Amino acid sequence: MRKPNIVIIVLDTLREDHAQGLDRLLDYGFVKYQNVIAPAPWTLPSHVSMLTGLYPSEHGVHETRELRGEELIKYSRLRMNTLEHNILRKYRDEKYNTILISANNFVAPWAGFEADRNIIIDPITSTILADDEINI
Repeated sequence: MRKPNIVIIVLDTLREDHAQGLDRLLDYGFVKYQNVIAPAPWTLPSHVSMLTGLYPSEHGVHETRELRGEELIKYSRLRMNTLEHNILRKYRDEKYNTILISANNFVAPWAGFEADRNIIIDPITSTILADDEINI
């Protein structure tokens, strides 16, 4: 049996009234979720939660007095590589071809969001960095 294609589109902080064109994706079988609530007030812990199904208090990737900035990003990479519920790793293990496209430095390989192919886009210059060009 052929495996279904799975596409997760996350538009961090995009207002709904500026995303009306995305409704066309519904014609292709995409699902739009209404009334969702972020488990954290900022990107990194919210995305770890999205890809693991765990609250920040469970996965531990959130700011504390000890974990801030660079240390928090390193900790995120460690947790994303060890958490059992990481869907990026799960789908890679099931032989899916995983691709991560991100314009957010917190959703990148150096923070533990690793796919078979990682494309990081600089949101200021629109420069595309492929996985072999990224300095981690």
